[in-house]
Amino acid sequence: MPMSYVLEYLSVAALTPTWTASFWPFAVDDSQDGRESDPAGARNVSFELDEDEFDSWVRKHIIIWLLFVCIYLVSFWTIKQLKMKPDNDELYAGDEDFHVYRISLWMCSCSLATSIGAVTLLPFSIIGSEVLQLYPDNYYLQWLNWSLINSMWAYIFSLSNLALFFLLPFAYFFLESQGLSFNRHRHEIGSLPSISITKSVKSRIVETTIVCFLVLVLLVVLADVIFSLNKNSISFSLFNLSIPLVYSLVSMIGTVILLVSTPLGFSKMFDVCGELLITPKVLPKQPEEDVIRLERLAEYRRAGRLLGSAPACCLGAGDADIAMRLKSIVAPKKFPIVSRVFRRVANAFDLLKYPVIILVLLALTIISVSMVVVNSLQLLFGFRALPEYVQYVELRSRHTFGIIGAIVETFILIYIAIASLVGIYSMPYLSTHRPRKGTTSMTAIIGNCALILMVSSALPVLARTLGITSFDLLGAYGRINWISNFTLVMGYNVFFATFSILSLVNKFTTPVRRELARRLWAVTRRDSMAFSSPRPNLNTSGTSHNKVD
Repeated sequence: MPMSYVLEYLSVAALTPTWTASFWPFAVDDSQDGRESDPAGARNVSFELDEDEFDSWVRKHIIIWLLFVCIYLVSFWTIKQLKMKPDNDELYAGDEDFHVYRISLWMCSCSLATSIGAVTLLPFSIIGSEVLQLYPDNYYLQWLNWSLINSMWAYIFSLSNLALFFLLPFAYFFLESQGLSFNRHRHEIGSLPSISITKSVKSRIVETTIVCFLVLVLLVVLADVIFSLNKNSISFSLFNLSIPLVYSLVSMIGTVILLVSTPLGFSKMFDVCGELLITPKVLPKQPEEDVIRLERLAEYRRAGRLLGSAPACCLGAGDADIAMRLKSIVAPKKFPIVSRVFRRVANAFDLLKYPVIILVLLALTIISVSMVVVNSLQLLFGFRALPEYVQYVELRSRHTFGIIGAIVETFILIYIAIASLVGIYSMPYLSTHRPRKGTTSMTAIIGNCALILMVSSALPVLARTLGITSFDLLGAYGRINWISNFTLVMGYNVFFATFSILSLVNKFTTPVRRELARRLWAVTRRDSMAFSSPRPNLNTSGTSHNKVD
């Protein structure tokens, strides 16, 4: 009996995980033991996970902050180069406006930095996602992750809304503000009372804030009216209408501007590159070259007579030094072949840089227009779906051609951004408001920053709508309503391709058409002059003789 009790006790105890782990540690699962028998270890694991998540969050925001600071410094330097001195600005009233102009300058710099970030957002995301897929476990690329890319899209969208609906209107109304009436103080100078309006920064901030709030309410109400006119959509009220819906209208305006400016910029880029690359060479004055050459020849002959007439041992104490100095002056160069090669390379570079750049621009333009045409055909025949909302980037290959395709798409996106900027300032009305170095007023800078921000924030939507890239619009960019409308997207693609082709054809056939028109005008004018001139009368002398007879 006692032996049976002992065996029964051992069989029951063997089923418990604690006893088994103490005598046979390999028979128990480590994870189960960590969860059940060691709650302190589970807490440590949870704490380590929270710590890693916190470290990644801090690292991500430090990277975003450093990038924003670098872009902000570039934007601040650019605006400082463009804006005129405050003393020459018509709105600058004195030292009391110094802080007002400084705050407006900071806001414009922040808006321009957001514009640069919006332009570089899609290229950075394309290259970053492809690099992450190629090198997922690289130690030096641990800072680049999917969370960073998604956070950059969210921050750019938020900063675009903040700059477009608050910072730039605030900067403009802040310059125009005069202060509220409760800040007027009465001063007496001698016996004559005078009322002076104190333009304190505090009162102007209060006035500007009130005006900006009223303008924002007006925009929201206007958007509510526009959405309520559509019978197929739900009418939004003032309280549930969100800023992204208003931003959707603004992005549509930006894409319409890009629809006109980008094809125009394709044709203007050739003229701009020609103006920048072809610099007129200033030929040196021929008489001065002749004089210099004759002087050097005279020194060489004089030195030859001095060195050849007497040996060095017969020269005086100072004559040898003079001879050596003259020999060093008139001696030929040590490396004439190298200098000649460098001169030929420089001349060849000057000759080839213009045609090479023109061919590169032509290739980028043809590739861009071809991608739009192919995207239109794919949409028409159902081989490509409309852009859809994607909250997080997917872990799959984004490009058919791999990293090469990502690099080509990046160059095309940057080229489209530059071409759109050139096209904007080539349009009839906007060309007069183009910023120029040292002569641009602060109000003109605010207007240009608003225009560039509106266009640059719509650039990712343009690239996705035209099929330039297959990268999905992340975050709130994918929730823009009109990019899911087939009629709008198809019409946008067709109009963009047609306008681009017509602009290029007009650009390259303009000299031929002008020459043909000139020749036709010369021919028609010569024929008209020949028909209109009076013919000579051959019987004039005969009739005169008959009259005399």
